Amino acid sequence: MGAAHLNEAFHSATGEVAMLTTGKVREMLHADWTSRDGAVTAATGWRPQIDLDKGFAETVAWYRRHRWL
Repeated sequence: MGAAHLNEAFHSATGEVAMLTTGKVREMLHADWTSRDGAVTAATGWRPQIDLDKGFAETVAWYRRHRWL
């Protein structure tokens, strides 16, 4: 939270819009900030074609092939 306070003060002094604010930090750290697909799956039968681990690994591999990592 301290970094957000410093960022807000700095951007207030420069007249720029702060991206990291105390409100944004509270939002990111909120206990209810989760996502579950159980209701969607139950209602529609939809399932992702690629699971999270495989998708993440493929994304990292793509970035490495293109020398972004």
